[in-house]
Amino acid sequence: MKHLTYLIVVMALLVVSQTAQGAVLSSCDQWASYCSGSYCVYNAVWGATGSWSQCITATSTTQWNVVATQPSNGIKSYPNSGYLPSTTVGTSITGSVSTSSPGSGNWNLAWDVWAPQEVMIWLRWMGAVGPWGSYVTSATIDGAGWDVYKNGYPGYLRQSQTSGGTINISAFLADSVSRGWLSNGSTVTPVQCGWEITGCSNQTFTMNSFSVSVGGASTTTTAASTTTTAASTTTTAATTSTTSASTSTTTTSATTSTTSATTTTTASGSCSCGTCNWWGTPVPTCCQACSGWGWQDGGCNRSCVCSGSCQP
Repeated sequence: MKHLTYLIVVMALLVVSQTAQGAVLSSCDQWASYCSGSYCVYNAVWGATGSWSQCITATSTTQWNVVATQPSNGIKSYPNSGYLPSTTVGTSITGSVSTSSPGSGNWNLAWDVWAPQEVMIWLRWMGAVGPWGSYVTSATIDGAGWDVYKNGYPGYLRQSQTSGGTINISAFLADSVSRGWLSNGSTVTPVQCGWEITGCSNQTFTMNSFSVSVGGASTTTTAASTTTTAASTTTTAATTSTTSASTSTTTTSATTSTTSATTTTTASGSCSCGTCNWWGTPVPTCCQACSGWGWQDGGCNRSCVCSGSCQP
């Protein structure tokens, strides 16, 4: 009996050891990440408040899961796989993803593309969540129906939810260009997909596969929209303004500016180009002094949530 017990213990230790060796990342740290080549995986608990836990286990940058408990009062995290391409708007960009999501909680599964203006593409969602911004129109993009929103950044919500598949990301960028929200030739990096978690209790989110391919000129066009772009927002090319529900952050260069019909506040304090931000990607970087959920481009693609949010 002792020999049998000993054998069972040894086998259990071997299984644990093999599991540990098979994981490239196993951490409950807020900013845990792992990169290999142009691909990275991030735990990215950028909006942590109250009592929370979120642990990530990854066997690669494109296969991982997180087990999360987050209080339900605003977006807490964006665990994601990311690809850091060296490309521009107008180039063909295709993404492919396979996921498994929990059947409860408050979250959304979305692509997050920085061009350098943020563009979000919602694939699936659950619970008390919704797009940030105002409804603009409905459009057929990449063979599917999408509801288009805009308030600071473009948001696309798939009318028929899905857990993954292949998506022509360049088609969404082309749609935003056609509406005057992006400019052809703008830098695109990074391209990410993951879950914005607003609230959950011991829920598991699984990334089964993730890939991005880049190359060639994009020839995809967007089907005609049913309505025109909302007249309340005007965007000029070189500078971007992002507006949250209550606060807008505006950056002005010597020659161009961006304005919104809503009340705006100029960001104050000094900003520096570094290698940190609120969603866990090396670039864009973090603005040291600003408020609200905002994004701005002042020469080094800064992003921010609140003063001191930048993590080493």
